[in-house]
Amino acid sequence: MATTLLFTACKKDKEDDSTTTDDGVNEEFVMPTGEPAKVMGKWQVASITTNNHFAGVDHIETYNGTAADYAEFKNSGKLHTFFQGVLDVSNFTVRSATQITIDGDPADIKVLTDSKLVIYDKDKTGTFGFTEITYDLKK
Repeated sequence: MATTLLFTACKKDKEDDSTTTDDGVNEEFVMPTGEPAKVMGKWQVASITTNNHFAGVDHIETYNGTAADYAEFKNSGKLHTFFQGVLDVSNFTVRSATQITIDGDPADIKVLTDSKLVIYDKDKTGTFGFTEITYDLKK
């Protein structure tokens, strides 16, 4: 299932506290403050919706999270995700209350409250279409 695309965007050969964005900028993790700090902590996966749009048609799949599925944004700048029995570790940077970068892939924060986090990512798939992923997380 392609629903973990952003959270498992790429594996690093070495564990460090930096990430390189799609535009080649190397970012060091800085602990977010204010409103963006609400991202920090452990979130349960409520649902992940994927839309693989190609040939002019939406192909939408929704995965409803289980009690075991989570995303944990740690103070070290590491994002631990446990999804369908697989643990993945990524680097992340909270750029603002509306922007986050996970392993160099920028995404939009659509909702950010003390109990709800919605992250949205859209990537073009060449000339064929695009893939949209919406992560609905809750505390």
